Amino acid sequence: MIGEEFLARFVTDNPEFTAFENFHFNAFVMAVVAACRKVADEEQAWQNRQSIYDIAATVDGRDDLVPDQEASIHSPGYMTLRGAMLVPAVMSALFALALETNAQPIQQDGSGVDQVTVVNSESMAFDPCELGIEQSVRDTLNILGYERWLQIQNACQNASENEGLRSITTVTTQPDEE
Repeated sequence: MIGEEFLARFVTDNPEFTAFENFHFNAFVMAVVAACRKVADEEQAWQNRQSIYDIAATVDGRDDLVPDQEASIHSPGYMTLRGAMLVPAVMSALFALALETNAQPIQQDGSGVDQVTVVNSESMAFDPCELGIEQSVRDTLNILGYERWLQIQNACQNASENEGLRSITTVTTQPDEE
């Protein structure tokens, strides 16, 4: 976090950046933007049967929640999302969570989201809870729902496999304590 800007960095170990691979990452980004828009406005952001790729195509590029992207083409390189809102940090957390092979923050019955914990290891001066990252991640997961979460996971896996993209954020899920 720098001033009022939030930065989220995704590192890559693939020297080739092509539009095809980036398609999956951009679909993930726009689907999260649409979910965050729904949190912000409490409006119906999409129809029930739309995939994340359909949702991505309907997001207005001039929307305040759409982050800027910067990329370094060096290998290993990185991609940075920059925005005036919390959205890039939420995206970094969701991307990291989607790449965890055992991460199932949403069960088929919709439960489990409350077990997500965001860990800020890069800047200990900022508590994810105080900034609202943790709750924003949970809210976004709840809006995406189980079926779209599976699509998000697939898009993130494709972006990671094709471009080597991964977030430097750490997110964990805690088992229910009974």
